[in-house]
Amino acid sequence: MARPYSFDPKAALETAMHVFWRDGYDMASLSSLQSAMGIQRGSLYQEFGSKKGLFLKALDRYVEDFVDPGIALLMSPDGAGQDRIDQFFALIPDDEKRGCLLCNSAAGAAGTDDDVRSAISEQLERLRKAFDYALADDDPDPAHRRAKAEQLTQMYIGIRVEARAGS
Repeated sequence: MARPYSFDPKAALETAMHVFWRDGYDMASLSSLQSAMGIQRGSLYQEFGSKKGLFLKALDRYVEDFVDPGIALLMSPDGAGQDRIDQFFALIPDDEKRGCLLCNSAAGAAGTDDDVRSAISEQLERLRKAFDYALADDDPDPAHRRAKAEQLTQMYIGIRVEARAGS
């Protein structure tokens, strides 16, 4: 019979998400993650499999908490598409100096691992499709919409990475 956890996996994941957000994938050491999460290395591996496994779960948690609400806004049938896009960008906090975990990871070394890069690309593609959906209200040309949606996605990444850089 397996021993019960002596830690809360959800709270540990939340903490890990903030460590990765603050330090980045490469700079977040197992020691710093363990210390922040308050768990032993064996518990980390048992629950999350590896540092990469922990990061991927933390990224999923981040997307659920911070990206999905914006995507839901863009995909909403309520209001004009351009208004939804404007509201999406207005949701970006002016005082968030950590940027966006998804964007930071795309711009950083986390993108060198195939599994991590794939997870990041999948989420950015979801965002691009949400922009495309919002643009459909005003632009019937799919090729033009796709190009504009890609520009909006890149603009979002740039804004969030600049915030982390202190710009």
